[in-house]
Amino acid sequence: MRIRFATLVALFLFVLVLVAPVSAQGVGVKFNFEAMSSYVAPVGLEPHDGTVAWSDLTVSLPRGFYANLWGSTGTDFKPNGGREIDWTGGWSGKGIDVGVAWFDFDTLFSGRKGDVWRFYSKYSREYVVRRVKLAPYGKAEYFYSTRSPSENSAHLIGGGMSSELALSRLTLALGTDVSHVGHVFGNSAGVLWQMNGRVSVKVKRVTLNPFIFKSSVPIRGAEEHKRHFSFGAGFSIGG
Repeated sequence: MRIRFATLVALFLFVLVLVAPVSAQGVGVKFNFEAMSSYVAPVGLEPHDGTVAWSDLTVSLPRGFYANLWGSTGTDFKPNGGREIDWTGGWSGKGIDVGVAWFDFDTLFSGRKGDVWRFYSKYSREYVVRRVKLAPYGKAEYFYSTRSPSENSAHLIGGGMSSELALSRLTLALGTDVSHVGHVFGNSAGVLWQMNGRVSVKVKRVTLNPFIFKSSVPIRGAEEHKRHFSFGAGFSIGG
């Protein structure tokens, strides 16, 4: 029943975007879906080394507030580290993005034991060099684990650069990031180098992403994190 729940959530969100257009001024809705070869987390760990399906719904509200519901499941639909639902609320404006998220892990809705609270902040500035958008940024995050907080909670502090080149309906995006991660989930602290990128094609209300990749490489310490690379494809609707 818990396994089917994540699938039903994804289908519900997809149908909601298609049949329920948002008419209120200043409100936007966006649905996104990705199928990836593995789950590479922002903290440099790989919760699930099998294929995963991700879907999320973002509702943008007036004055910069937003809410996001993100769901993940392994494509084998068995209990594993690929099962997760994240609930996020935040505010963004003038280059600032701050918020809080609750990560509901494998044993979905079984209680708060083993789940994680994420508190995050980010500051970025956007520049345009010819046709390329460049956005350097700095970020600070804290992950508070409800299971043995003193051993599993940790920070993530760093910065990077995101870039985007738009060629008519085709968009090429690439991001790179260097961060120091603490002893998250009891693993060794260290410095991570991460990259992500995608190729996007706009077709009316739908944006197709025929190629997506994510990578994470420990460059100092963080012995348990290892090198991870994931690729896949997806699409998004709305904006």
